[in-house]
Amino acid sequence: MRHIKLLVPIFIVSLLMTKNVIAQQANATMTVLPANSGQVAVNEILSLQITVGNTGTDGYGVGRLRPTVTVPASVTFLATGLQDGLPTGWTVLTNTGSQIRFCNSSDPLGSTQSRTIFLKVRAGNVITPPQTFLGQINFGNGACANGPATPGGNNTADDAPTSTIEVVAAPVPLTLTSFDAALNNCEPLLKWTTESEVNTAYFEIQRAVSDNNSVWTTLGKVTAAGNSPRASYSFTDKNILTTGSKFLYRLKLVDRDGAYKYSNTSVVTFTCTTKTITVFPNPVEDGRINVKVLGYSENTNGVLINAAGQALKKFILRNGNNQLLVSEFPAGFYILKVGEGAENMTTVKILIKK
Repeated sequence: MRHIKLLVPIFIVSLLMTKNVIAQQANATMTVLPANSGQVAVNEILSLQITVGNTGTDGYGVGRLRPTVTVPASVTFLATGLQDGLPTGWTVLTNTGSQIRFCNSSDPLGSTQSRTIFLKVRAGNVITPPQTFLGQINFGNGACANGPATPGGNNTADDAPTSTIEVVAAPVPLTLTSFDAALNNCEPLLKWTTESEVNTAYFEIQRAVSDNNSVWTTLGKVTAAGNSPRASYSFTDKNILTTGSKFLYRLKLVDRDGAYKYSNTSVVTFTCTTKTITVFPNPVEDGRINVKVLGYSENTNGVLINAAGQALKKFILRNGNNQLLVSEFPAGFYILKVGEGAENMTTVKILIKK
């Protein structure tokens, strides 16, 4: 019985000591948060905010914390000398470009304390979807060198946070102040103005038919001024294929480094009723002749007639420019008839040279 009485105080003291040890345990935490929601333009720099904390009641001495951050191949850590976002008392141990490992070389981390570290990465020149990067809390033995050790009581569940980085196209340094499209002599005429052009390469003109506006066709390019406080441009669509339709137009604004963005969409309703025929070159010297028709239906008849009144060749013409081959015919004068019925035919005299 005496022995039992002696054991009880010892047992109570032991419990108190055990409780004290548990209370003194530390728990390191880590979060990784990229600036700008993780989006970075090609070849640009993105900051990563790394927070290392301690939610336990015990502290971490110097040299005990070894956080590591690993990024995907789409970005690369800047050189260690350019990493100026570490708090006082923290040191970069290794920097491979894809991974940085640092240490609290002279800064102990007490209970419920935290430190914020900013790291810089540079994006490559390839656009990518969101890709994961991660942090990892490792531990050292009190010196900022190899030789990891794990403290008692650490909860590993909050030691490995993740987030994402997405490489996007660089914004085009250009302000589009206006963009309009309207019919001019039965042809859609596009006009636009810009401000603050810096290294702009060209404008790509695109068109879609209103009932299938998911398919855009490139019509041509207009070279940009490049560097200009203000500039005006225009483009005429000379290849309308049908009448009575709505057409959508947009611009693709392309920078010299390949970055681009699209303009708003402008709509033109093709209601032209004036019928015109243009033939060029005339005389014809290389066996090819361009016939531009406007205001006709989608498929218009054309026929080439010789001086004796014989029909030599028939063509189907569409609104816009058509190139006809006439190299098989001898030199001389010919008549090209264009129309939608014998009573509505328009004639154009053509001279073929050899």
